[in-house]
Amino acid sequence: MRLRASVVGIALLGCDGKGSIYVDDTGAPPLDTYGTGTVTSACGASPPTIEQVTCENTGLMEYPESGEVAPTLTLWTDASDADGDLHAYALTVYYDAASVSAGSEQASSRTATTHEPECEVPSASLRSVVYIFDRGLGYSQTYEWGVQLIDAGGHASDLGVVTCTTPAEDGSGDP
Repeated sequence: MRLRASVVGIALLGCDGKGSIYVDDTGAPPLDTYGTGTVTSACGASPPTIEQVTCENTGLMEYPESGEVAPTLTLWTDASDADGDLHAYALTVYYDAASVSAGSEQASSRTATTHEPECEVPSASLRSVVYIFDRGLGYSQTYEWGVQLIDAGGHASDLGVVTCTTPAEDGSGDP
């Protein structure tokens, strides 16, 4: 089941130094895969817009770093950018038990690029898989999740917000 949320912003994620959350955006490998390590854009000055953030319980999945099986919550972020520079981006996911903001606990952050030409990606649907372990986030707990997106030109979106409940330890439950 996917839940809709009002939209305010987006960003890209990875592993939080605590090992409790890992966000996987399968649509874009890390920039250093291409040997650049930087993001540049001459597309324009338009910031991305978060159109929608939804969440779904995606059951038990294997954590890529350790092979450990854990319950997962997937956040989907639909975004647009008038100048088309979503060919490279940074995505950050935040969470809070009360009211999320860019100053809340950071789930993770990651920079990525797509295989699309520069300035030709005016919209994207980004998938962020959050692995829930017995540390950090609690099982069957409701959090407000915030997503922020920074495009290839370094322009940040507003924070996109959705309220979701993490899965139970066995991977069951509604988001």
